[in-house]
Amino acid sequence: DNIIVGKDGRVRVLDFGLARAAVSEESARVKPAAEHSAEPTISKELTSGGSFLDTPMTLAGAIVGTPGYMAPAQYRGEATDEQTDQFSFCVTLYELLYGQRPWRAKKYGELKTRVLTGEMETPPSSAKVPAHYRRIVMRGLSLTKQARYPSMASLLADLARDPRAKRRRGLAIAAVVLLAGLAFGGAYLLQAQKQQLCRGAESKLAGVWDQAIGQKVEAKFLATGRSYAGDTYRRVRLALDHYAQSWVAMRTEACAATRLQGEQSERLLDLRMSCLDRRLAEMGALARLFAEETDSDILDKAIAAALNLTKLSHCANREALSAVFPLPEDVGVRQAIFEQRKKLGRVQALHAAGKYRQGEAVAAEVAEQAQSLDYLPLQAEALHLRGSLQAEADDTIGAKSSLTQAARLAAKAHDDRLLVQVWIRLVFIEYQHGNYDQALAMGRLVETLSRRNKDSLLRANVLNMMGLSHFQQGQYQEARPYLDQAAAIFTEAHGPAHPQVANVHNNLGLLLKRQGRYDEARAHMEQAVSTFEQVLGNDHPDLALSVNSLGVLFYEQKKYDQARHHYLRAQSIWNRALGSNHRYAAMVENNLGEIAIAQKQFSQALTHCQNALKIGKKQLPARHPIHAYHLNCVANSLLGMGKPAEAIAPLEEALTLQGASNDPSVSATLQFALARALRQSGQDRVRARKLAQQARQGFIAAGEHRQDNVAEIEAWLQSSSH
Repeated sequence: DNIIVGKDGRVRVLDFGLARAAVSEESARVKPAAEHSAEPTISKELTSGGSFLDTPMTLAGAIVGTPGYMAPAQYRGEATDEQTDQFSFCVTLYELLYGQRPWRAKKYGELKTRVLTGEMETPPSSAKVPAHYRRIVMRGLSLTKQARYPSMASLLADLARDPRAKRRRGLAIAAVVLLAGLAFGGAYLLQAQKQQLCRGAESKLAGVWDQAIGQKVEAKFLATGRSYAGDTYRRVRLALDHYAQSWVAMRTEACAATRLQGEQSERLLDLRMSCLDRRLAEMGALARLFAEETDSDILDKAIAAALNLTKLSHCANREALSAVFPLPEDVGVRQAIFEQRKKLGRVQALHAAGKYRQGEAVAAEVAEQAQSLDYLPLQAEALHLRGSLQAEADDTIGAKSSLTQAARLAAKAHDDRLLVQVWIRLVFIEYQHGNYDQALAMGRLVETLSRRNKDSLLRANVLNMMGLSHFQQGQYQEARPYLDQAAAIFTEAHGPAHPQVANVHNNLGLLLKRQGRYDEARAHMEQAVSTFEQVLGNDHPDLALSVNSLGVLFYEQKKYDQARHHYLRAQSIWNRALGSNHRYAAMVENNLGEIAIAQKQFSQALTHCQNALKIGKKQLPARHPIHAYHLNCVANSLLGMGKPAEAIAPLEEALTLQGASNDPSVSATLQFALARALRQSGQDRVRARKLAQQARQGFIAAGEHRQDNVAEIEAWLQSSSH
């Protein structure tokens, strides 16, 4: 249907570029392949025209095209170009030459697998196709773009050459041509044998990420009973499907670069295959964790864990791979190293799933084994992961010891990328402990090292942390450029739909809110909410955190109806996902109480605030700082109800719990509330005045957007002097 003959007698093929026309520039990045549940049935075998073949398809927003003629890139949801057109052209050419298409299939998934693996049908023996044309069509049907013709023009030029004309020359020339033909035939057979060497990478996915493993993961997710478990499984499956397909494609390309094109040395192929084996082990460990150990905590982190698997692009970085410390010659030692690295894959999975103590124990075992194997990179990798897990488990001394050793070993092994990762974790430890100047000083050095290493994602992590370090010190102007750069790099690396992109937009929103730049803050926070909706779905509890933050922004602008709308949405998500007694339920009850106070509905406010305090004390340690917010909420409700004496005790407790907050407006709010309670109850007016003066200074330090609070306190101080 897509081939026509014009009035001038020329044959024309229509609809090349159909997929490209349907994909916007923003969505031209790699997307997950269509879900298996959306797999259509093919009405006829793919040997001739049929209703399915003639129908352009769109599956899960990722594929547009006619399946029987689509290139591997289209099945993977990638953007199309002249190379995909060349592939489709050669499917048509093959069909014209042999009377059938290269692949037979009745299901979309079956067809897709055969196209992606290059598993073609044996051509019919009745087809007498000259080797010249077979070579051309097979080159155009190569799995990788690099193996095809550089352009359609070069393919057509090859087709235009007629080898038969040479056979019409004299006897001597015919003899030469015969010898050349024999040589070509031998070369072709050799090439065909070589091509077989680079096929079958998908078979390595068996038992790692296949249908059986996927079914176990789905069952385990659903067994948690969480309302969003099914949606989370679908998103995890898409992420792992895409990673697996990309792994197969890269492994095939790596093999072809050495065995077919001769563009890559055997040593580099060995390094790339070793790197890809580690990535496969990492994915397999995560899939097994999901299939065997999923609980509610793992479920909540599952999508981010699947999306944050180590980038496969590292296995194509020839410069970095070539600099890596060589593997030992001894085959037995090599195998032992590989087995220990498989264990590190499990450690990475446990880290991503939040199982820090469990992961640290496995990492310690690998570190011990790595020392006996005397292979520096493995020792450094194990100590890096152990230190990271120790840091997450609040073992700061142990973490610093492990990470310092890892840094020394990574430097000796010339593994610059690992060295940067280790130093990023050390910077994060300083940040976690409030040592912001130290974090910034170290961060500048690490950022320079990450530039040299040319790893943009590592650099973005450093920039984000440096921005947050400035932010926590109230250095908002200094923080902004770092966060902007981090947002740009994360978006460039992942596309707009990724948790890291959402997180940095949320950080920018919090920064701008602190500066009182509410419209700009709202734009970033809404971007974060939109991204989390896209990545996590509408029922995931992490989405509710971002929705709640947006509600706080509206509350600070005194847009109470909009604030309440977002609080209630967050509450609905958390209640469905986590139940009504989760600590997040306390947060939203507190926020609803604050709105009621602002609208002078004090009795209603007291109910919300007391609920927040009750849930919070049930779910968190008795001296947790978060209780200060709930106590303040209770106290302000009592003040509004004309019960200042009853408000004093909760405010005194709140000030004790809060301590020295990073946000001076938090302490200032508590101090001014206690000052009002003391004055209204006729108690200690001198202390009340002193507290109000301290609160005034706190609001001044918080920034210009707190001028209304400063003015309110100044008016109160003036009235109290009379």
